[in-house]
Amino acid sequence: MAEIGAALDAGRVRLYSGPQPATGAAITTEELLAEFVIQAWAISGDTLSLALSSTAGIANGEAVWARIVGSAGAHVLDGDCGITADAFVMMRSTTVQAGISIAATEATLGYGD
Repeated sequence: MAEIGAALDAGRVRLYSGPQPATGAAITTEELLAEFVIQAWAISGDTLSLALSSTAGIANGEAVWARIVGSAGAHVLDGDCGITADAFVMMRSTTVQAGISIAATEATLGYGD
């Protein structure tokens, strides 16, 4: 977990429209809908917690998947977006609107997630 946390220093959590490419694959037709800055991270047991900035939508669309990148933009993790607890990025609604605030202040990753 510490290696993942270190890779995330000053990184970003990016929400994209679909379809989700293979893990780490290049972005092609997917549209960037929103981007959160990772302000800090901490580890407690098997859980990595991320403190995120608030942001506004960049474009209109449905958030289908997310990519977490390090400060240089290199891929760290990919996963799905959804409204259920088993989603990689759980959201109240996956609908993103340009210019509308998205409040996500924290994200957590558990060992084995």
